[in-house]
Amino acid sequence: MKKYFSLCAFILLAASIIGCKKDSGGIRIRFTNKSGTDFQQAIADKTSLGNIKNGASTGYILFEKFGTDTGFPDCKFTGILGGVQAVSTSVFYYCGTEKAALKEGAYDIAITIVQVGNVPHFHLLFR
Repeated sequence: MKKYFSLCAFILLAASIIGCKKDSGGIRIRFTNKSGTDFQQAIADKTSLGNIKNGASTGYILFEKFGTDTGFPDCKFTGILGGVQAVSTSVFYYCGTEKAALKEGAYDIAITIVQVGNVPHFHLLFR
């Protein structure tokens, strides 16, 4: 009986240690739609985010790498906006002098819409 109790105590201790284990790391990003409208088939780099309703957020999504340019999120972000394929303002980040990679951690990105000419673009901002 004593061995059984010791075994159970060991299993519970091991489970609690594993359960309290720190997140495995990496770059985790949560996207929040602050655009004022729903959009469909969102993709950040090659990661599908699906449909994101206005005001809704994705969960944290693990990325192997994620870039910035001049302090803004720099990824190929696309989606369907009002029935039309739209891209992010990152298509204009071509200089390269301010590009950097994010370090491990959790980040929140707000997705807004800006007009460039008469064309709407997704605009990503760290929150």
